[in-house]
Amino acid sequence: MVYFIKQSGQNWTNSLSWGERVASITGMACAYLGGWSLAIAGTEQSSGDAKVWTCVHGDGGALGEGSWSPLREMNTAKSGSGVSFHHPFLASADVMRLAFVERYTGTSNYQRSAHTHALASSSYVDNLWREPVPLNISSTYGVAIAASASHLWLCTPNSVWRGDRRGTTVDLTEDVVGLTAREEPMGGGAVIRLRNDHGKYGGIGEGSLSPLRIGSTVNVAPGYETSASREVSNGPAFSIEGFEHSSLGGQAELAIHARSAWQALESWRARRQYTWKSGDATLSAIVRLLLARGGLSASTTGAGAEANALRPSFTIHPEETAASAVWRLLEKAPVVLQFSGHVGLLRELAGSDASDYVYGADHPILRGRYRSGAREYNRVQVFGRAHLGEAFDWDEVGEVFERLLQVHDLNMDTTQKALDRARSVMRRQALDALGGEVVVPANCGQELFDVIEVNDAAAGLTAARRRVVGLELRYSRLREPEYVHVLRLGGV
Repeated sequence: MVYFIKQSGQNWTNSLSWGERVASITGMACAYLGGWSLAIAGTEQSSGDAKVWTCVHGDGGALGEGSWSPLREMNTAKSGSGVSFHHPFLASADVMRLAFVERYTGTSNYQRSAHTHALASSSYVDNLWREPVPLNISSTYGVAIAASASHLWLCTPNSVWRGDRRGTTVDLTEDVVGLTAREEPMGGGAVIRLRNDHGKYGGIGEGSLSPLRIGSTVNVAPGYETSASREVSNGPAFSIEGFEHSSLGGQAELAIHARSAWQALESWRARRQYTWKSGDATLSAIVRLLLARGGLSASTTGAGAEANALRPSFTIHPEETAASAVWRLLEKAPVVLQFSGHVGLLRELAGSDASDYVYGADHPILRGRYRSGAREYNRVQVFGRAHLGEAFDWDEVGEVFERLLQVHDLNMDTTQKALDRARSVMRRQALDALGGEVVVPANCGQELFDVIEVNDAAAGLTAARRRVVGLELRYSRLREPEYVHVLRLGGV
């Protein structure tokens, strides 16, 4: 049994029992952050599975004073797998940080420390953690963590490591000679070309260029030189994947290759099966957990009623990527995942969305091509748990006859849910029914999934509503200078 007591002045309160039942405890850790945050390692009573749990003893912040949150699983290993967890340690630094020992007793046994961290935008009660990462540190009793305003320490009985947690930046603007930055519904990337005839980028990752290394974040902030000053917007962010030096005829360049935040979701693969029964968690909550495992924050304020109310049964299979799982979830509601930096925004799309910008008048269209065609499906039937929902594009049914899609989803346990799902699938078809692209002078405020109006008299378009379903920023100051956006268009 675990008990909790608290000192008040010179006196101690009466001991209070924890109230949870577990088969065994192999370590506990505690840190204060608006409440008493706990991490517990041990084995579950019913299954015998090894667990690392989190819980909170309230102090009037996220929880009322003296109240306990339930145990929430942070990491697990099946009974009989030979894996167990020990010696957790918590520290409240820039974010809450957790270290623990993972022990394997089978063939090629090991005892290895791992660490993880909560997300800056979350509360400890939310239990949103990045996937634990192994540490190249050997210690029977794990790793202790300490923090100051500027540094983070890792400690074992015979060693201490220190790292600067403030971070540093380097401004590459003056040396950029070319840039291509792509944003897409499930991906994106950038290639940034820097002049290197001065040899400045020969020693990347060292000295003043220490931030320039694989894994670092590169922020693209497009802007213009105006009469007021250099004015820029908060553009997309990418993670550096690699570098390429080149030289020819006395000219030298460094190319930085980077990927969008989707790379973090593509890189995370489920170590085990994750299962939610119908009613366990909302679609938005499951997306938040998946992003957290990749180290990404999420905002669900714009997700809409369907995504925040739907509580689907859902399974993530071992080895499935977070990107694949998120995509399957997004198919269940009229929402998309859009990244602002490394924060994922769940955004509801509706045919009634207002236009954000107009092209073709004050903001000219340099080149344009526009496609319209039949939908892949013009009738959708969703079969739920004894409920049916249907959606039609009657005009197209009359033109090309029926093109039917049937969806079977037992999560649809009311007629309204089945109708909403059918309409959601049909709305996604609208994105693909119209296509093409426009090339325009760079618009520093343009974002993915915005609705725009296109005026192109030569193509017969006046105030034509389109949604931006892909955008590419191109910049060059070499032989053929350019500074344009290529906008890939879809229906609204």
